[in-house]
Amino acid sequence: MFSLGACRKETPKLPPTIVKGKVTEYGTDKPLEGVKAILMEGTYNVSLGNSYYPVDSTFTDKEGNYAYDNIKTETGKSYYIWYSKSRYFDISNIENNEQITDVEENNTTKANIKLFPYAWLKIRVINDKPFGLGDILSIKVTDQDRDFQGNKVNQDFTEKVKGNTKQSFSWIIQRNLKWGQVFVESVYCTGHDTTYYELKY
Repeated sequence: MFSLGACRKETPKLPPTIVKGKVTEYGTDKPLEGVKAILMEGTYNVSLGNSYYPVDSTFTDKEGNYAYDNIKTETGKSYYIWYSKSRYFDISNIENNEQITDVEENNTTKANIKLFPYAWLKIRVINDKPFGLGDILSIKVTDQDRDFQGNKVNQDFTEKVKGNTKQSFSWIIQRNLKWGQVFVESVYCTGHDTTYYELKY
């Protein structure tokens, strides 16, 4: 005599969540050691919007490689990798930076990242043409407008910019309370160095 028992189906084991990749310097492809790869956990709140908190971190090796072998995730939360290194621009903006690494649950994500080194653009402003005392030269390199007024201007200013790439900036002159044409210039800025530019108006 024998009895029949119900067969239980085993729940298939899901693959681990893995992120690995390499971080290099933009423009030179030099491997970057010591880059902090930060695992961020994201939650959404109706009133506050998205909030992100660090839950783990690791560093790149001499070859610029990093890896998270088995990321523990929670249902309803999103996960990203942010990147940070001294004297390099951080990759830590979900909305505006395409290099943010989106962690895919139960998959292996390979993310090769390039960091922009700091560079400095130093612009000397010289007034070498007739210019009324009330006229204004306005220059914009990054997010800040810099205004120069008067007819004996001879000074400089420096702004931190992304290195190993061309940096665009614009300027416009106001004469007799009327703004003129907007001029745009680009200059290549070497990483970890200061690039000089002379602007005469």
